[in-house]
Amino acid sequence: MASPRRLRGNKGTIILVACCAVLLLSVPLAALLLPLTRPQTVEHARAEASASVEAVFHTIPAELVLSDAETATEVPCPTEDGARAVQLRRVVVVADSFDLRAWPGRLRERFSPHDGWHVTVHALQLGGAVMISLRGPELSLVQVRTGDADAGSELTMTSWSSCTAV
Repeated sequence: MASPRRLRGNKGTIILVACCAVLLLSVPLAALLLPLTRPQTVEHARAEASASVEAVFHTIPAELVLSDAETATEVPCPTEDGARAVQLRRVVVVADSFDLRAWPGRLRERFSPHDGWHVTVHALQLGGAVMISLRGPELSLVQVRTGDADAGSELTMTSWSSCTAV
């Protein structure tokens, strides 16, 4: 006859094996049941890229925007399934009164790590130009390059969407 201590050890092993089996079966099941997170169409991809750029754009006071132009380019994804992505480029010219030196700090405040954002600022060798990278919680990426314009400063914002579903 088995000792009570040995029976308790067998029960623990059985429970551990059962928990592992449930866990192993639930992961593939969850993957099948979760919704597809890739944009379904190129229009959805453009909206995804535009949302991040729009959030950055809205940190600029409207009265300081002299011009604003946006272009979207459809690009192939590095997959063999025919998926497409969108590269969005928005060029904004701001008045000289826009404080370009303080703006990266305001971006860091607005896009905080507590909300899943990571903001990096790199000084470029081109007359005080700056490259700002913003990585979002859903792996969105916006890069902003500052430069001089004929009137004011130019901010070039670039964002890329996820690859579309085929």
